[in-house]
Amino acid sequence: MTSEGGKSGIKVNDFDGVEVFVISLAPIPRNPDLMCQIAEQGMNAQIVNAIDGRAWVDEFDPKLVDVKRYKGVIGRLPTGPEIGCALSHMECARLAQKSSAEFALVFEEDAQIVADLAPIIRTMRQIDTSEPKILTLYSTPDPTFDKNSVVSIETVSHAVIGRFYFPPVFAVAYVLNRAAINFYACKTVVEGAADWPPFADQFEFWGCYPWPIRHPLGGSMIEEARSRVEQKSVRQNRYFEYIKNYLILFRISKINEHSRSLGGLRIYFRTVIAPHTVRVMFFYKKNRQGTEPNFYWVR
Repeated sequence: MTSEGGKSGIKVNDFDGVEVFVISLAPIPRNPDLMCQIAEQGMNAQIVNAIDGRAWVDEFDPKLVDVKRYKGVIGRLPTGPEIGCALSHMECARLAQKSSAEFALVFEEDAQIVADLAPIIRTMRQIDTSEPKILTLYSTPDPTFDKNSVVSIETVSHAVIGRFYFPPVFAVAYVLNRAAINFYACKTVVEGAADWPPFADQFEFWGCYPWPIRHPLGGSMIEEARSRVEQKSVRQNRYFEYIKNYLILFRISKINEHSRSLGGLRIYFRTVIAPHTVRVMFFYKKNRQGTEPNFYWVR
């Protein structure tokens, strides 16, 4: 995909400076059309061999995962597939850091591209800053954005990009800016699920809606538990679920482990407690935007 660049009228590839990675357990991704879909967009992708943790059982290698911290963050022991999934995403960040990539575009092997990504990348460039930023291309239905952040995507009718208050669910497909690449690449030990570890609360998370990526409900081969998490998250749309999850944030283990990951107690309250408090307090004070069936919320 190309666009006109400046007064000279020279064609500029929208994906210049974008490194594309596909995390896959096999040489051919679970979605066999994914590599062709990426090529049709005008990109070249690198297959990243997924770390297969399906046979892993406790006790886990402490060089790969900090089990105590994981349990403090998630509330339970990790599973082998979750560790393998997290390590695979960390590897993509390290590969991107070794290059001169401005952005890293990461797909899991079962992602399905259903929209033109070039205008989305152009808009990502417009909102990019020196702060770590992640643009999510797939998450749960009906996202909620900061109303002051929403921008329309040029040439795409009714499509918008907006900033989330905190990390969304799922890491099926996303874009990292250079600051996020450098931050993520420094992580060597798993301390939470791949979508998203506690240190990610320092990132700005944005989403593109309607989602340009689809994901089968059958679940991921990389992280087998994803389908159960997805089905549960769809049901958790009632207020008492938000209250319950909010109160969990005040558990001593949660506070300690997140504060350690984020660099201090004040950062935890600023980047985690504060936005979740806003979500609970103003749960009913949000407006629906968009057009049927692609409604989203702003607060």
